Amino acid sequence: MSAGRRSLPLILAAALLAGACSRRDTEPFFPIGMFAVHSPEALKTIKAEGFNAFQAYPREPAKLEPLAREAQRLGLRMLAHPHGLLDAGGPAPRWPKAAWYLQDEPDVVKTAPEALSALSARVKAWDPSTPTTFVVGDGRAAARIAARGEIL
Repeated sequence: MSAGRRSLPLILAAALLAGACSRRDTEPFFPIGMFAVHSPEALKTIKAEGFNAFQAYPREPAKLEPLAREAQRLGLRMLAHPHGLLDAGGPAPRWPKAAWYLQDEPDVVKTAPEALSALSARVKAWDPSTPTTFVVGDGRAAARIAARGEIL
């Protein structure tokens, strides 16, 4: 089997996983975005280049709010850290969210799977309609921790 044909199942698996990130109220949404966005000014370029999503790296609500406002204006969806918002209390914001980003590479930083599950459960209790997600640094860890969030 050629390399291109071998990668087709991986592409299809990614598409199926991304389907979990669909808009529940309208059409399907397949996120294609940029990682580690820090400033609202970058979103105009991201949109102009054809992306429809981004991962917001700040955790502080005061830094996430301007990103959310600009994302809303541009029709982009964001993956955002919920930590600062959870700690501040109050309801989940009505931002253009694709998912709540639980953690970067929990397998690499040695986060216990139970701790990741507890965070996911806390986020889902706070905002049940938004999926939770995280990335792994080593694909071999996926089987051990995949069920700790909704999108891997």
